[in-house]
Amino acid sequence: MTRPRWANSEVDWVQSAALALLLVFALAAGLGLGNDWLWGHNGYNGAAFSQAARNTLRFAEIGQAQYWTAPTPPPSEIIYAHHPLLLHLHVAVMFVLFGEHEWAARLVPAIYSVLSAAMLYFLVRRLWGSRVAVVSLFVFVCLPIDLIYANMVDHEQGSIFWSLVMLHHYLRLRETGARRNLWGLLAATFMACQFDWPPYYIAFFLFLHALVGGLRRHPVKLRQTAEFSFLVVFGAFVLVNFFGYFLWIFLKMGSLRNMVDSFVSRSASPDDIWSQTLTRLPDMFPALVLSLAAFWLISFLVRLGRGQSQMRDLLPLSYFLAQTVHQAVFKEAGYLHVYWFYHAAPFVSVASGIALVASARFVTNFRAFDDSASPSGVRRLLVAAALGAILLSLFVAGVRGMAWARPLEGSPYAHKGQQNQDLVYVARWLGEHTARDQAILFHESLPVRIEVVWYFDRVHALVPDLDLDELPAVIGPCEPAYYVLDIAEAPPEAYQGFLREGRPATLMNGHILAINLSTLSDTQALNESLELVQEEPTLWSTYWKSPWGARAHWVSEPTGIDVLARLRTIDSSPTGPSP
Repeated sequence: MTRPRWANSEVDWVQSAALALLLVFALAAGLGLGNDWLWGHNGYNGAAFSQAARNTLRFAEIGQAQYWTAPTPPPSEIIYAHHPLLLHLHVAVMFVLFGEHEWAARLVPAIYSVLSAAMLYFLVRRLWGSRVAVVSLFVFVCLPIDLIYANMVDHEQGSIFWSLVMLHHYLRLRETGARRNLWGLLAATFMACQFDWPPYYIAFFLFLHALVGGLRRHPVKLRQTAEFSFLVVFGAFVLVNFFGYFLWIFLKMGSLRNMVDSFVSRSASPDDIWSQTLTRLPDMFPALVLSLAAFWLISFLVRLGRGQSQMRDLLPLSYFLAQTVHQAVFKEAGYLHVYWFYHAAPFVSVASGIALVASARFVTNFRAFDDSASPSGVRRLLVAAALGAILLSLFVAGVRGMAWARPLEGSPYAHKGQQNQDLVYVARWLGEHTARDQAILFHESLPVRIEVVWYFDRVHALVPDLDLDELPAVIGPCEPAYYVLDIAEAPPEAYQGFLREGRPATLMNGHILAINLSTLSDTQALNESLELVQEEPTLWSTYWKSPWGARAHWVSEPTGIDVLARLRTIDSSPTGPSP
């Protein structure tokens, strides 16, 4: 009897498992795609890069003007230049295609996260086989760092994908010498290096690898070989990319002072940086996979000492070295951003995948078991059960990590309670009730961050108190439209005079007060009160906005209220009214 096709090959079940893993990871990457910019790494980065893309479309400014909200083109000195431009341009293209939405910006990292997982599987399968590939993919999609930041708008996701493509073409070029792989390598190097800095480290390692290999094979006549031509072309190409970006910055800003200051700041060394790194690393990478990756690294060093290293070792090794350099050079940045570990994900996934499969094979085939009472089939079953238990524990760790950090917008160590939810809705209201040439003034009682600024998109200033005769210079010729404060935090004298003048005011959610500065109303004018009302979540809204994001809308009282009456405790309370 002919055996069915599925029984003749393990490729079918491996490919099915890989596809299932990619689909599950895609669902995880899409979770909360349409959520508001609230705070934390997710909200801050998303709002900043979205504002930069908005300004690129508005003013045809290719540079990243992340915090510019004026109706005039941004000056060169405010351009963000600390990272290359490709993430920024991706978000701008998404805005052209789909409009200025949070989900359009988050699509960029979400797509690249899934592509990185697929490319990792493809590359590992070609180099180590299908079993190592599917285990490495499982580890990758279960790493807390990948699940937490899968759709955070930042450079790492695109950088990892294109550097994987870069490594693929380099290895194929060394194997075949095909010119198409050279062109593929150059194209992938360009894309990777225009996303982030770690691909430059990887390119340097590949250059050294090719140089050392060439010197070993041609110690005397290296210059006369095709390998030397490759070194010249590849090295020059990487240098042109690197210095080309700095040249653009110099021509744009007139100096490199901004870059130098940023480097000095981000490379500073906080006192407890290494203790903090060792404490937080297991939160992003479970201790088990770190141990397995360390085991692979030790075995690699042993093989290297014996002259038994292989070309394919470059895949995990490149990311280990790149992450080590990145962490060592930009110490302050790594201290502030837990996702700075991101480029270690391919190393940990591949190295632990290799170690897991190798360990399973070793135990299954260990000769000491040959004379034991347990048949080989039972041993295989036990090994499979142990491997399944390990993978299940990694899955649980990944889900727990995502459930821990996603509600805190990717900043689990800096959680301060309030997530700017009220301010986001207030900012939307301000954007709807003001014009582009108007300004909004905020009392210092309100923490106005870029996540909030994105929603009203107007010139604004933060003031300790407001004197209409001495307006902040930052608003320039813009007419002041609203003065906004938190009555639970601001002293009564910060706003009671404006209310007694009869200026219209809107009280939002019981504590945020927006006083209209653009016109003086008569004392009979009704003021408005708005309350946030939670919407009934649906299955789709829970997924789209994430299970942890609040969904609400404003409800206005039908006849309005007199804000002075609502705040009747102004004169009697020494600290101001309670919301």
